[in-house]
Amino acid sequence: MVRAIKKESKIQKLEKEVKEVEAYEYLLVEYLKEISNEITYLILIISSLFLFVLIDIIPNFSTETPLGGYESIKLVFILIIIGGFALFGVSGITKRRIEKKFELMFRNY
Repeated sequence: MVRAIKKESKIQKLEKEVKEVEAYEYLLVEYLKEISNEITYLILIISSLFLFVLIDIIPNFSTETPLGGYESIKLVFILIIIGGFALFGVSGITKRRIEKKFELMFRNY
């Protein structure tokens, strides 16, 4: 009977450790996804800035286009840049929340 109780407690400890490892792995994957999102948003911002400046450098492109002119194209790039910064900020906030969950998880040890 004593062996059965010890065996049950070992099984419960093992199950608890498995759940903790699964939670850790889940948080780690979420954290890495947020880092990937931040890199993507930074690339979006940098490429939009590059194209925004490129429009001014190329003289032939600054003439009227069928899309409504070069000012409207510049406006689109400005909106993409602002949206990229907003998404980067949201991703940073989400990353901080995941870091707090990590902190709570490691505080229990």
